[in-house]
Amino acid sequence: MHGCYGDWQAAVGRAILVCVQVPSRNTRSGSAVVRLNGVLLLVFALAFGCDRDEGDYIEIPDLTATWEPKVDSGLEIPENAQLCAQDAECDDGIACTADVCQEGVYCSFIPVHEECSDGLFCDGTERCSPEDGGCVAGIAPDCNDDELCTIDSCDERTASCIHTPRDLDQDGEVDWHCFDGTDCDDQDAERGANAPEICADLEDNDCDDEVDERDCVAPPHDLCADALDISAGGTFELLVAGALDQYSASCQEEVPEVVVTFVLEEPMDVQLSAWGLLFNDGAEDLASISVRKDCSADAAILDCVEASFPAHARMRALPAGQYYATLAPDAASVSWVRSIRLMATFSAATAAPENTACGRALDISAGGRVEGSFVDVPDSVLSACSVGATLDGSTPRQPDLFYSFTTTEAHDVSLTALTLTNHTLSLSVLSTCGEVESTLACDRGTPASLVLHELPPGTYTVLVESPTVIEADFELDIRFDDPTPPPEGDDCAHVSELPLDAGRQTALLSDKMAMVETSCGVVGALDMVYAVEVDQPLDLGLRLDSGSNPIWLAVQSACGEPTTEQMCRFTYGGDFRLRDVQPGIYYVAVASFEAREVNLTVTGEEHTVSVEVGSGHGTCANATTVPASGGLFRGDTGLEADNYGTCRTGSAPEGLYRVELAGAAQVTVTASADFDVVITRLGPTTGSGLCDQLLACEDAALQDEVLQEALAAGVYYYAIDGYDSASYGTYTVEFQVEAQ
Repeated sequence: MHGCYGDWQAAVGRAILVCVQVPSRNTRSGSAVVRLNGVLLLVFALAFGCDRDEGDYIEIPDLTATWEPKVDSGLEIPENAQLCAQDAECDDGIACTADVCQEGVYCSFIPVHEECSDGLFCDGTERCSPEDGGCVAGIAPDCNDDELCTIDSCDERTASCIHTPRDLDQDGEVDWHCFDGTDCDDQDAERGANAPEICADLEDNDCDDEVDERDCVAPPHDLCADALDISAGGTFELLVAGALDQYSASCQEEVPEVVVTFVLEEPMDVQLSAWGLLFNDGAEDLASISVRKDCSADAAILDCVEASFPAHARMRALPAGQYYATLAPDAASVSWVRSIRLMATFSAATAAPENTACGRALDISAGGRVEGSFVDVPDSVLSACSVGATLDGSTPRQPDLFYSFTTTEAHDVSLTALTLTNHTLSLSVLSTCGEVESTLACDRGTPASLVLHELPPGTYTVLVESPTVIEADFELDIRFDDPTPPPEGDDCAHVSELPLDAGRQTALLSDKMAMVETSCGVVGALDMVYAVEVDQPLDLGLRLDSGSNPIWLAVQSACGEPTTEQMCRFTYGGDFRLRDVQPGIYYVAVASFEAREVNLTVTGEEHTVSVEVGSGHGTCANATTVPASGGLFRGDTGLEADNYGTCRTGSAPEGLYRVELAGAAQVTVTASADFDVVITRLGPTTGSGLCDQLLACEDAALQDEVLQEALAAGVYYYAIDGYDSASYGTYTVEFQVEAQ
C-alpha cells in the first residue's frame, strides 16, 4: 500500500486532480457513447490510491477511444468490414443482395440468387454476384447427346432437354442414314419416301433408288391444261422442281416454266411480280414472266420480262378474256430454285401516256411536279446517257417519255426525275428534239438531276428514260429560278484555276452542263474543267477517285479542242502520269453521267525526258528495256522489219520493248501515232530470241491505243506495230508501272 491512502480525502483529491487525466472529447464506437462520471472516479481513487511523488498513477483506459466489440463475444469481424449498429446503416447499392448488420457490429451483404431468376430453364440459372455488380446470366444446359441422328434442343415447357430424330428439312421423314430413316435427301423437303416421283427432273424424288420411273407425275401447274387460276389476285407459290421447258418465249429460253391463268370480265390494268425462291434457305432470286393470250406454239406474246429481281409484267387496259402467264427461274440458277413466288394485282383500266414522241411532248412550262409511268411505253429514241449505255453502242433501246418547256427570258432551270421504286433513270435536256447532238446536259441516277444556269430563252425538250425491264412509275420536278452565272469550272469561259500540288480537289458535277468537247467522251456527260499552269518541263501526275463510277478524263492545251489533247481516257479512277509536259497552261476536264462528284489531285512530278529509239530493236532479243519506273519513248517502225505475227496478220513492222517486274504491278501502255497503231503483249522468248505466243492485244481502230493489265512478277514483251502493211512510221509509247 502506498502512504497516500492514509488520508482518503487527500487521496481522492489527488486521484481527481492529479492522477486522472481524461481527454476532453467524446468518442463514438458504433453508436455507444462512453461518459466518465464522479462515482467511477471515486471508485478508481479508493481502489488504487496514488503517490504523486513516486509517480504511481492510476491506469485508466482511454474511454473516449474508438469502441471495439467485446472480445469474449466470439464474433469474428471480416477485414475491411463496415461497422454498424442496425441494418439501415448497410447498403452496397446492389439490388440482389440482402444488407444486414450482424449482431449490431458490422455489415454483411448476402447474395439472394432468387432475385436474379427470369424463371426460364433453357437459359440457365441466373445468380447474384456482388463482385460483378449484380445479376449475371446463367449457363444454358448442355443438351448435346453426341448422337448424329438426333436434333437436340431444350424444351422450356418440360424444363428438360429433348432429342428428336434427325429431320432437317422438316418433311416428317427421318434422314435415311439413321435407324428407320426413309429420307434420302434431308436437305430437300420435296424429296423423301412419301414424296411423289416427278417426271423428267433427273432426280430420285421418292427415294426408291430409281429416277423418273414409270409411275412419275408432272409437277403441278407445269402445263396450260393445269394452269393455276389467279383471277382473284393475291400471292401464290408454284413449285418449279421437275417442271419442263415446254413454251417458247424470247425472255425464257431453255428454262423450265410453270403456268398461271387469269380471266378478266372487263378491261383492267394487270401487274404480275415474280421472284425465284432458293432450295436451301428460301432466299429470293431472279425470275422471268411471259404473258400470252393462249398456249399455242405461235401464240402472240403480250409482255415478256427477262429474268430480273423481281420481274414486273405490267399491262394497261388489257381487254376482257382469258390469259396465261409462264413463270421461270433465271437460266443461271435453275438447279437452285425450288419455286416461284407470284404477286398478282388487278385494277381499273387506265390509258397509256401519249407523250411518247417529239411531236407529242407534254408541256411543263408551268413548273412543278408531274407524274409519269413507263407501262406500255415504246422505245422511240436513244438518249446520250441511256440507262446502261456503253461506249461501244451496244446498249438496248429504252422506253422514253417526252416533255417540253418554253421560256421568254433567261432562267436557271432545275430538273429531278425519281422512280417510286428507286430504280435508275436517265434525264436529258435537248435544244432540238430528236437530235442527240443537241443535248445540253444529261444525267442518269437515282434520282437523275440537272441544273442549267442562265439558260437562254427558247423551247427545250426534256427526255426521261427507264430500264426496259422495270416499267417504273416516276415523278418529274422542274423549277425556274432567276438566272445566275454558271459555277466555276462549268465551261471553258469559267474554268477553275488549279495550282500544281494544291492537294485534292472535289469536282462537283451535279450542277454542271455538258460543255467541254473531248475525243474520248460522249455527248451529254456532265463535266468540269480546271486550268493548270506549268512553268517548267515536268511530268504531270493525276489521281482520280470517282467512287467506282465511270468517268472521262482529258488533258488539253486548248480548252474544248480535242486536237490539242495530251491524253483522253475512259476510266473508273486511278493514277495517271503525263510525261514530258512542257511549260504552258493545260486544261484538265472530268466528265460523267453517274458520278455526282469526282476527287482530283494534280501534282508536278520529276521530269521524264523522252528516249529516242533508233533502229535495231525489232525483236525480243534486242528489245528496248523499259526502266522499272516506266518511261516515254519515241521510235519509228519504218526502220524495223515485220518479224512477228501479232494480233494483226498484216505485214506491218514492229518495235519491241522489254518490261521486267520485280513484283505484281499494273502496267499501262499508251501508244500514239499518225497511223493506226496496235499494241501487242508477247510471251516468253526461246533460244532463238523469238517471242513464243500472243498474250494480249489492243486495237480499237483509233490512232491512240491503251493496253492496261494487272500482271504478276516476270518478264514481258510489247510490240508496237500497225493495222496493216501501210501502217508504219513514227510513234510515241509510254509505259506506266504501278506496284500493287
